[in-house]
Amino acid sequence: MKKNPEVQKRLHLIKLQKEKVLLSKLEYKPDFTFFGAYSYRKGYRDYVSIGLSFNLPVWKKNRQDRTVLENVLLKEREENQLKSTVREIKTQLEESYYDAVSSYESYQLLKEIMSQISHSVYESIVSEYQVGRKNIFDVLKAINQILTVKNKIIEETTSYNIAVKKIEKLTGEIR
Repeated sequence: MKKNPEVQKRLHLIKLQKEKVLLSKLEYKPDFTFFGAYSYRKGYRDYVSIGLSFNLPVWKKNRQDRTVLENVLLKEREENQLKSTVREIKTQLEESYYDAVSSYESYQLLKEIMSQISHSVYESIVSEYQVGRKNIFDVLKAINQILTVKNKIIEETTSYNIAVKKIEKLTGEIR
């Protein structure tokens, strides 16, 4: 599940929001800046400036609280979206799993039972045709039944493979 691109994207967004929360909490702490400047002025004396500034967060605590709260809410929203995405992917996985199982069971029934029945019906009709009790249309119907079973086997195999590939895509094994 963690290989799924959508889940990875949500996890990355949550990580970014956590970092934003940490950065906004740093606004509670004082910070300082060193700066320096040099200016060459032709014909005048050169200008050099060195400075130090302090930011003390004492007056705008209410504003800082709002920023932290906003970033916490954005992080929680991303976490809720991740949960929603995971639930959606799990639902799709279950659906694909049941499709695959259903297709496999249908394939087994068609392959083991229906194929044998249609072949035995065909052999019976051909033997009756040789005796003269059945006509050519009955033989053609039996051949059509065999081909219909084979076509259904192909459809169920295709449906099974599609469901398996969908599961692989949802789990992130393929993109």
